[in-house]
Amino acid sequence: MINAFSYSAISTFQNCPLAFRFRYLDRKPEAFVTVETHMGRSVHGVLQFAYEAPGGPGSVTTERLESHYRELWSREDPARIHLAKRDKTPESYYQAGFNMILAFQSRVMATDQRQSLGLERNFSIELAGDTIFRGVVDRIARQADGLLRVIDYKTGRTGEPLDTLQLPSYALFAFSLTREDRLELCFEDLREGVTRTAIMRRDGIGEIRERLLDSIENIRRAADFPPRPSPLCRWCGFSPDCPGVAGMSPREPQAVTSEEPAEACPECGSPLARRQGRYGPFMGCSAYPRCRYTLDLSPPPEKLSGDLICPECGSPLRERKGKFGRFLGCSRYPACRFSRDLPEEKAKGVK
Repeated sequence: MINAFSYSAISTFQNCPLAFRFRYLDRKPEAFVTVETHMGRSVHGVLQFAYEAPGGPGSVTTERLESHYRELWSREDPARIHLAKRDKTPESYYQAGFNMILAFQSRVMATDQRQSLGLERNFSIELAGDTIFRGVVDRIARQADGLLRVIDYKTGRTGEPLDTLQLPSYALFAFSLTREDRLELCFEDLREGVTRTAIMRRDGIGEIRERLLDSIENIRRAADFPPRPSPLCRWCGFSPDCPGVAGMSPREPQAVTSEEPAEACPECGSPLARRQGRYGPFMGCSAYPRCRYTLDLSPPPEKLSGDLICPECGSPLRERKGKFGRFLGCSRYPACRFSRDLPEEKAKGVK
């Protein structure tokens, strides 16, 4: 068993023990790279490039950002880029990533004068005995008041900084860089254009260390590493070799039929459970209402006209009722909050 662990390794084990075995024990290469992962890596690379510029991120022109983004995007073999959503294209993800960069440049980078103590900073700390915790921090910055900010850039779903162990575990290292008794944790939500922050105090280090050790002990005690089939399997690069989805395309994962928790929530790590809502079946986080992650499991209609598809995420729109009457809302709510009025011919029949 390995002695060095990362937050990624811990969360992979919580989500799917077999994926953990493939990646960290067998060192098995993934069959593909998801387009979401490729987009995220490219966006991260551009932000690192901008913050490493001699004149600071504000000195980097839009043209240079786009040129570097295009270069990073082209480094991956197109044949390895996997599209789990059939209604999307690599070009649409490319543009979505660049739009995130432009929005962040306007919102933060153009005027960001904070000193960077680390960019894509690798670290390794001893938790206990021979147990090592490793990680990579996107950025550690010193603010004008001297307070350190531990920053992680998110191109996908995100919650609050204290909802998961990720940023608190990075703080174990960041506190070694300052004498202050507190620092700031920050998720830069690039998709939503929101900065989410929280204060963590030095006296909370012990609790975080114990939580990490407990999670690691669960991994060490594992006698086997079973798969956990779910709709998220289509994004897993190990799915072609996974017995949980044997004989199925990674685009067509095995349906979840168990009433027991199927996997860990990708936002907070709590168990997910299949539930039945007023609009059909869905996977919901057991930590609700603290965590509101959901994944709609309702099969979409065989054919959807353009006005029944969410223009923001491509998911089916569903008829719902609010305090002002019926409307069409995205089936991925609350992850996607798009809504629109009912088509006129249908609204006329609603009282």
